[in-house]
Amino acid sequence: MELASGLAEWADRLSYMKEGFKMLYMMEASEKICRFYEKMEEQGILSPVLSVTADYLRMVHFGDTVSIDCQIREYNGIKLTLVYDVVLDKTGMVHCRGTSKHCFINREGRPLSLKHSAPEFHEMFMKDMQERKKPEEKTKKEDKQKKE
Repeated sequence: MELASGLAEWADRLSYMKEGFKMLYMMEASEKICRFYEKMEEQGILSPVLSVTADYLRMVHFGDTVSIDCQIREYNGIKLTLVYDVVLDKTGMVHCRGTSKHCFINREGRPLSLKHSAPEFHEMFMKDMQERKKPEEKTKKEDKQKKE
């Protein structure tokens, strides 16, 4: 994702990207991890944001290209927590880390359990979470074996 150099309102006088826009990028990334979000909305399932946090570690300059890694940290069928790393492409360094918490509701605003209301989406979230845990678990096993 390139930070367009022609959008002056996105940068301060020193050409540093304004921190609020990193949050917008993280929310955009969360929609991509939930590639089936549009289908959920068609079925009347919404996922509002409950909270957002961000730790700004380094500045991003206007014109820089960043990648945002978004992963599921927690999911229980009712609530979802996503984690984000904003990485500067040219260095591979993390410039911002963040989280967002979401819930699932129907069009009337009532809480939903995807496990009961939409098992196909529940399975998709569970599968995504398990696939992302596998490399982590493998690394932990290797580390444990090295220590022994």
